[in-house]
Amino acid sequence: MDDSTWHLELVGSCDGLVCLSDMVYSGFVLYNLTTKEGRNLPGSDHFRPDVFLLGFGYDSRSDDYKIVHSKERNDFEDKMMVIFLLKSSSWRTTQTILESHLCLYGRGHGIYWKGALHWCVLDRSKEKAEDVIISFDLSEEKFQQILWLPEVDGNISFEGLEVHGANLFVYHGSYKDCFQAWITSEYGKGGSWTKLYNFTTEGISGYSFWRKIPVAYTRSGKIVFQVDVYRTIMFNPEDNTYKDYPIQHRHDVESTIYMETVISPYLDCEPSRI
Repeated sequence: MDDSTWHLELVGSCDGLVCLSDMVYSGFVLYNLTTKEGRNLPGSDHFRPDVFLLGFGYDSRSDDYKIVHSKERNDFEDKMMVIFLLKSSSWRTTQTILESHLCLYGRGHGIYWKGALHWCVLDRSKEKAEDVIISFDLSEEKFQQILWLPEVDGNISFEGLEVHGANLFVYHGSYKDCFQAWITSEYGKGGSWTKLYNFTTEGISGYSFWRKIPVAYTRSGKIVFQVDVYRTIMFNPEDNTYKDYPIQHRHDVESTIYMETVISPYLDCEPSRI
């Protein structure tokens, strides 16, 4: 990196390329963890640390990688999106429509799946607001699909959205001792969800466990959780036991899964996708 004072945050991971943003100087870094090759990208004039929509992914139509972020915080109906094209190393804006009854809460890093970035938003069209998933197609550069979340029983709250294998993965949890997760391979309002996990986490002592982020899943069924900001554990849902995972953090961190690849952050001298 050009400047060691950068304060980096994770934007996303796609095809082995990890995209990071600097929340102070509005710059971006694209890094290949396998080859150790990095590329500093020019910042966007419209980027602010509190943008609501932010993501990184691959556009198969143009064979290019794109960084996407929203221009304004609250213009939900008439949404201006700012897009960086990796091949030309340039920014541009595009106008798109997001239905007015949809509201993004918090700041969202988009999850890349099937050529689109996905965020969880609040649908306020009914008497009782519901969580739904929206997608931004990287080829069409438009908000398109709405995917309804699975129905749950009890006091369960939505916590996160990830990719598990070839499926979209959503997980819910109560305040202390419950973890539920579903996967889907389908798009659209009629898409069905399959329950993947449903277990108690009350055996984890010494943690408030208000924040439990699943990072990885082993073949034997164990789950690597990031908990309480600084700690990582390996949890066994079969016997409700856990052990500390050999990743310790001094500061608040974000985690992502990446695949080993030789794709270069510089796409002008080699094919962009294997």
